[in-house]
Amino acid sequence: MADSIYGLTAVEVTGTGAFIQGQVTSLDFENELNKHEVAADGGLYTTFITVMSQKPKFAFDCTAAALALTRVPYNGLKIVPTDTIKFIFAKRLANEVGYDTTHELFTVAKALLLPRQIAARQEEAAAVSIDTYLLSNAGAAPIAHTTSASLPTVTDTTEVFTVGPVHFGATEVDDGIIETTVEWGHEVVLKPYAGKVWNTAAFVRRLRPRVTIRTEDVSLARTIGTTSQVGQATTDDVKVFYRKKTAVGNEADNAAKHLLLTISASQWEVTGITGGLENESEATIVLTPIKSTEAIVAVTTNQQIQGS
Repeated sequence: MADSIYGLTAVEVTGTGAFIQGQVTSLDFENELNKHEVAADGGLYTTFITVMSQKPKFAFDCTAAALALTRVPYNGLKIVPTDTIKFIFAKRLANEVGYDTTHELFTVAKALLLPRQIAARQEEAAAVSIDTYLLSNAGAAPIAHTTSASLPTVTDTTEVFTVGPVHFGATEVDDGIIETTVEWGHEVVLKPYAGKVWNTAAFVRRLRPRVTIRTEDVSLARTIGTTSQVGQATTDDVKVFYRKKTAVGNEADNAAKHLLLTISASQWEVTGITGGLENESEATIVLTPIKSTEAIVAVTTNQQIQGS
């Protein structure tokens, strides 16, 4: 058998709203098995195993953050049997630089894609994490594996963001912010029916979004309050910016190219302050959005960073 290694290249969606998502930096496949084992007549050993249900899922990270959140919004992207989503692993050539001509392809005909979070840290690119819940169509296995597949043509997006300032109402925090994470908090319920092994439906039972901000400006704890406060007025909007990068630095603050996530009502709390003799002190602030409407965290692209 020839030596071979593989690397992820892209995630491709065909059919309605087709796209190829480049800048995919990681991919994980999970398959939760619910098994039943039988040890006959009180014996010591298992004599029979059957799979009661399987719950496969792909999860991938992407640094083309604005594109990813436009294509996969908070309420999800539904893949129906007339569409497909493809996960492609490119085979590297052995003992030389380049790709082979045959690659590994995993195709899914029915699924629900949901954004899990966007996260960025100082000096690192922002990444959007997306979960893909695989579903069965008419009882068939939800995933097909093909060898000897061809690579798609991926258009370079060169879209990179990093951590940006945060606005707490009228208070802008720029200096000191080192990390921001916005989690959508989908509580997903997967259902197989009529004794079938594969999931046939996915439901979002609740949304529990959370925003976590880490800053070296410990004085911000005084602004927020070391217990908690709730901002519900329009003037209390929390705006989390992700700063657009250029080839040599950053886009100007007044350039309408940055990514903005807005939370219009939330509880704010300082969950901890850490520090040591040889480490800078850091404060961690957690926001819990509270809102009755669906778009509890609003995503807008091509925004200016106001007030910087």
